[in-house]
Amino acid sequence: MRFFLTFPLLFALLSGAVYADPSLDIASRLAREGAPQLALVRVERDQPNQIDALLWPQWEALHLSLLVELNRDQEALLRAELLPPEVPAESSTLYLPAALAALRLNDPSLARSFLAKCLWRGKPDDKQLKDAQLLVIRSYLTQHRPDMAYLAMLRFQQDYQPLKAAEVAQFVENLLAEGGVAEAGNWLAQLDDADPLKLLLRLQAGLILPEAAIVTAKAALYPPVPPAPPVPAKGRKDGGKKSLTPPPKPSGKALAAYWAVIAQAAEQQKDAAAQAEALERQLNLPSLPKQGVFGANAESLRRIYAQLALMAANQAQLLVGEEAAWIDFAGQTAITSPLKARALFSYLAAGNVSREVRTIAETRLASLLLESNLEFAAMRLFSDDAHFPSANPSVRAALGDVALRNRDYPLAAKCWRGMDAPPTTVEPVEWHLKRARAFALGNMPEEAVGAVQRIYAAGLPLEQKATAAILQIAYELEGRRDKGAEALLQQLATLSDSAYWGEIYTALGRIAEERQEHTLAAENYLQAAQWSEGTKARRQAADCLVRAGLLEDARRQYALLLKAAATPAERESLKQALSRL
Repeated sequence: MRFFLTFPLLFALLSGAVYADPSLDIASRLAREGAPQLALVRVERDQPNQIDALLWPQWEALHLSLLVELNRDQEALLRAELLPPEVPAESSTLYLPAALAALRLNDPSLARSFLAKCLWRGKPDDKQLKDAQLLVIRSYLTQHRPDMAYLAMLRFQQDYQPLKAAEVAQFVENLLAEGGVAEAGNWLAQLDDADPLKLLLRLQAGLILPEAAIVTAKAALYPPVPPAPPVPAKGRKDGGKKSLTPPPKPSGKALAAYWAVIAQAAEQQKDAAAQAEALERQLNLPSLPKQGVFGANAESLRRIYAQLALMAANQAQLLVGEEAAWIDFAGQTAITSPLKARALFSYLAAGNVSREVRTIAETRLASLLLESNLEFAAMRLFSDDAHFPSANPSVRAALGDVALRNRDYPLAAKCWRGMDAPPTTVEPVEWHLKRARAFALGNMPEEAVGAVQRIYAAGLPLEQKATAAILQIAYELEGRRDKGAEALLQQLATLSDSAYWGEIYTALGRIAEERQEHTLAAENYLQAAQWSEGTKARRQAADCLVRAGLLEDARRQYALLLKAAATPAERESLKQALSRL
């Protein structure tokens, strides 16, 4: 369930107050600066154990907030249950993070009990009071009680009128998600006319016919082309032409929303084909909410596909079990109606059919989706374990390409895992490099190294382009501080041409230095100095030797650099480094 209340350490206990306890003050500032894990380490170390200790309520409020911020909700609830019966009124806001933890653990009644203690026993400030009221609303929505949520929303509206447009829209969306159409209708007039949410509310409330809702949604999705400019006027420098800007097309959430309206309107019309097409378009959006009134998921599309497939099969008088006839019919339908063909192949791929038929159906479904530029829809239909084409290498190869192109590295890695032999249409080196990239960036470093090794095991030449590609993968991992970078670089160092060793060992030096393993970093930098960037790598090695406490070696390196120094600035810098030893 979406809700505009979030919890990025949102309560005023982290708003910048300065505490008498320096450690508490530091922990609060660390939390505000985006380091909640570091802040929690300090809190767990320095928070007094005695409940009656000075500033204990403030410590505990920060402790609970950090646990919730780090999604450790069960721990937060366990601490909240140990709170004393009477908490000082000025510190009662520590119940707020406990309430959010209870909500996220699907216990709205417990959440409201915490909120009651905050609201009725405490002294929340305006921000805390507003947050608490929003949590009360959310608790009723979590409990699927739109009637009570609506009453709490009315109270919120009374206390904070006029409501912001985003607040009204969120109330309406949450009520519709819980079936509260009548309650949501009371805010219809306050919704923006251009908001697809208003169109959806009108559709669900029966204030507009499904046909009209579809026309309105498609007009927003495909705005009319502006008329041609007028005939040029003689004697004018601009020729009398005016540049006409077409109305903007919806994007992001609005794009998903209009397709959701079309899908729901088509469902009211009992038009399975139109509903399937709208769901395909929704699932093909790069970013898509899975839940809520504008959400969509692959299972919904499969269900409509099955409905559409059975209708088509009944019209063709196909019998259950006649697999060959179904496959032939689906193939013929692909020529005249690709949508119905996709539905038929989806139905067969998920049905109780032979392995051969399932393989054919999966292959044709994937092919039809990709031919229709429905790449994201294809990934979503095949990515879950229940429908993953584990025994279909051709589909896995194609989906892996789509996933890699769209930077869904875990899915690409899932598709290509175990597919050591390249497809006949792909050069072996290219195939192993693509798999190495997918595995490395999909958090499978061992498989990435294995993919690189296969190039050598097969006696394939590792050209400069291929080595550069592997290095680029390693650099991307290094930028993400991924442990796979080191494994990949070490593998590359043992196998690649020496022309790249300087670059490889420099990267290994950076990784070791980042981990503060200064001895290993110095060793790698000195290796790099033998092959390329000698002066720079040697200086990095010398600096690491100092940090490692190997001062005699550092002195020798600085002396070598001083002999080769080309500029007065370099010589002065090295002399200063030597003087500090």
